[in-house]
Parts: sequence; C-alpha cells; structure tokens
Amino acid sequence: MKRKIANQAKEMFLRFGYSKVTLSEVSTEMGISKKTIYNHFESKEALLYYIIDHSRKQFDSEIHEIESNTDQSFRDMVMQILSLLGIWVSDLRTFTLDLAKNHPDAKKYLNDIRKDVIIRHAMRIMEKGKKQGLLTDDARSALALFIFLATAEKVSDTDYHKELPAELTANFPANPAEMFKNIIEIIYQGIKK
Repeated sequence: MKRKIANQAKEMFLRFGYSKVTLSEVSTEMGISKKTIYNHFESKEALLYYIIDHSRKQFDSEIHEIESNTDQSFRDMVMQILSLLGIWVSDLRTFTLDLAKNHPDAKKYLNDIRKDVIIRHAMRIMEKGKKQGLLTDDARSALALFIFLATAEKVSDTDYHKELPAELTANFPANPAEMFKNIIEIIYQGIKK
C-alpha cells in the first residue's frame, strides 16, 4: 500500500505541483481514507522525500539495466541513457518549479540528487566511450553534457517555446521523447571521434 500511495501522489505532484495537491485529494483519488496514508507516512513532507528517494532508486535501476545490456552498441546505450536522463529532467519540471517556490529545502535535496545521478551516470558513460576510442576529449564531452542538461530543462517548457519565433518551433517534434532523440543525436555526433 505504501508504494501505491507514493505512486499516486507522485503522479499528482508531477502533474499539478507539490503545493497544489493535498493528502485528502490523494486519498480521494485512491478511494482510501486519509488515515491510511498517515499509517504509512507521518506527513505530506515525509511522503515527498520518500517519493524523491524512491525515484532515484528506480532511475538508477533503469540506467543499470540499460548499461548491462551487452547486445547493444555503445551508441545505442548512450542514446537510451541520455533519452532517459532527458525525459526524467523534463518530467520533473512542473514539480521542481513548484518546490522552488513552496519548499526550497526539498528543491535543493532533489537538485543535489539530480546532479549526482546525472553527472555520475553521464561521466561513467563518457569514460567508457573514451576508453573505447569513440568519444573526443574531456572538455568537448563535458560541454556536450552541459548543453544536453540545459536543453533538457527547456524541452518541455511550453512557456519558453512560446517566446521563440514560430518559424523556429514549427518543425519541432510534439513528443518530448522524439525531441530528445533528435537532440541526443546532434550532441552525440558532435562528441564522437
């Protein structure tokens, strides 16, 4: 039940923002009592931190699963991992904006986790690519990673898209996953040897 509560709350926090969702709304959506939630989480904040920690473990597990698949090329592995990273960053956008305004400590905690997870995995991938002679020097690869992370923050930002000229955005893929695929391909081509 704890996991079900966390999954429902996460889905609602991501869609509406942490501050806009009450535990009563989570319990109503699940068809359970609010007391049932309190049997598993002492507060909404405890639920929030549980969701953040669980998301990190789930993300790490998905990355390790991709990395352990030996039937794929290095390029395919990079594309899958960067796509997963990008979608993860993109999906958290509404949630993180809300946390920045309404729960700065949780926002900092989430940012620290995001930086650690993203940089740890991305750096390991880059090292693997360099050892195989597939990627260029450190400075160029690090810059490519920075560009990717900055881009990932903006891909799902519809307000930012509205600020750009329509001629520029007219041919953008509507699906964020397809957008990431194109961005990753451009960046990968720039850092490979």
